[in-house]
Parts: sequence; C-alpha cells; structure tokens
Amino acid sequence: MVDSGSPVCLFHAHIGRQLGLKVENGQHDILGGVIGGSRGDVYYHKIKLKVMADVITITGGFSEQLSTAAILGRHGFFENFIVTFDPCAQPPGLIVQRVHRA
Repeated sequence: MVDSGSPVCLFHAHIGRQLGLKVENGQHDILGGVIGGSRGDVYYHKIKLKVMADVITITGGFSEQLSTAAILGRHGFFENFIVTFDPCAQPPGLIVQRVHRA
C-alpha cells in the first residue's frame, strides 16, 4: 500500500522476522491509526528497501498490529521517488521515478 499521508514506512512484524530482524530489539514507539485497535507497538530498524532497480536505506517500522502487510510513507519512500497514478490505463497503474536529491 502506498500512503502519502503516512509519515513513515511501516511493515507487518512477520516481514521483519523473515528478513532476520529481532523486531522487538528495534527502537520502540507507539503507533495509532493504521493498526487493529486504537494504539499498538512499533519497532524501528534501518533496512534496505528495493524499488525496481534502486536500493535505498530507510528506517522502517515493524508492528504485529499493522492492518496491512506494508505501507510506503513520506519518509523513506516519497522523499526518494515521484509516483504518478494513471487511473485511465487498463489496468490502472502507477509510474515510479527515482529522485536524486543533493
């Protein structure tokens, strides 16, 4: 899921474990809004995110309570990529272009 309203990139905890992370050893915070329930635990880790041919290092949050597998947010994703939605294409899609900032 791409969520331009989310400030950070978030992933379900099972993805972090599949990457070999000890999820609960990350920097702890409280998460609200995109989880099952009003508030839940999130643990942040530095990870590498591969988008097409690009690999970038981001800080991603991992939570057991996340209501979807992943959310690509402003910090980490939208600050590095321009996303253009094309609802007229069949099937509808999007174009992702890497931005290199100084």
